[in-house]
Amino acid sequence: MCDKEISIRVADNSDCENIYVWRSDTVSRTMFFNSNIPSYEEHLYWFNSSLNNPDRKLYIGEIGSTKIGVCRFDHNTKSGVVEVSINMNPKCRGGGYGKRLLAASIIDFQKIPKIELLAKIKPKNLASLKIFKSLGFQEISSKEDMITLVKYDQNMTF
Repeated sequence: MCDKEISIRVADNSDCENIYVWRSDTVSRTMFFNSNIPSYEEHLYWFNSSLNNPDRKLYIGEIGSTKIGVCRFDHNTKSGVVEVSINMNPKCRGGGYGKRLLAASIIDFQKIPKIELLAKIKPKNLASLKIFKSLGFQEISSKEDMITLVKYDQNMTF
């Protein structure tokens, strides 16, 4: 499956349950800044709010009919900064999909002009750090519990 092209689309209601399962995964939770597993009702509220928020964009990555992960962009309209994060389908981890999902999502998202992209990652989340840095994100701060990376150059090539 790794050699097949990833398609990116905006998330819709059919993705709610998949994203809940991925968000609830034990490994995913340890990489989130809030490690508590949300109830399905809390997730449903978050998901519906996300779909209706003009400053948030959720992309689903797929290879064929397999949903491989989600990429989220949150635009702070006051600062112009866009925070970006990814979460993989636990069944698709370790296959090189994270970098491809992030790259394809950024390319699609760049159709909407923004100032900069920001990522906040736990220091122990080495896979995400590697993925973001490989796509040109630069570390701007490092704390015990969080590394912040930024990408100013919006003319990325892959």
